[in-house]
Amino acid sequence: MRDSQAEYEPAPRDELEAEDDETLERKERRALERRRRDEAQERVRAKLEALFWVAASGCVLWYGDGKRDFFSVLVRDGRIARGWLAASLASFALNLCIYLYLAVWLGLVKGSTEDWNVSSPYAIPAGTLLGIFSFFTFSIAAWPVWYVLAPVIAFVLLLGFVSAFHFVPSFGNKED
Repeated sequence: MRDSQAEYEPAPRDELEAEDDETLERKERRALERRRRDEAQERVRAKLEALFWVAASGCVLWYGDGKRDFFSVLVRDGRIARGWLAASLASFALNLCIYLYLAVWLGLVKGSTEDWNVSSPYAIPAGTLLGIFSFFTFSIAAWPVWYVLAPVIAFVLLLGFVSAFHFVPSFGNKED
C-alpha cells in the first residue's frame, strides 16, 4: 500500500488553478453563446409573430365581409352604426397622435432616450384608455355586420397595427 501512495503525487497548486481558470472561461464562453443564441431565437420568434398579426390584419382588410373589402363595408354598408364608428375613428386618431408624439417626436426628432413614463407620464394611460374605448366602440359599430366576429376583427386589427411597427427600423429594436 505504501508503494501506491508513493506513486501518487498531487499536482502543483498552480496547475490546478490554471485548469480551473480555463474551465471557468470555457463555461463563461458557452453561457455567453447560449444567451446570444436564445436572444436571437427570441427576436426571430417576435418577428414571426408580428408577421402573423400583420398578415391576419391584411386578410381582414382585404376580404372584409367576403364580398367587399373592409373599408368598402365601413363606408357603404347601411348596417354600420355611424355614430359609434365616428367615435371609434376619433379615439383611434387620438391614440395614433399619442404614439406618433412618443415615437417620432420625442424619439426621432428630439432624440430623447428618457423613458416615456418619465417624459410624458400621462401619455401611456391616455393611449390605453383611448385604445380600449376604440375597441369597444368599433365592436358596437360593426356588430350589425359581423355580429360575434366584430370584437375578433377589432382585436386582429389592433394587433396588426401594433405589430406593424416591428418592421419599421426606427421604431423597433436598435439591433434591427
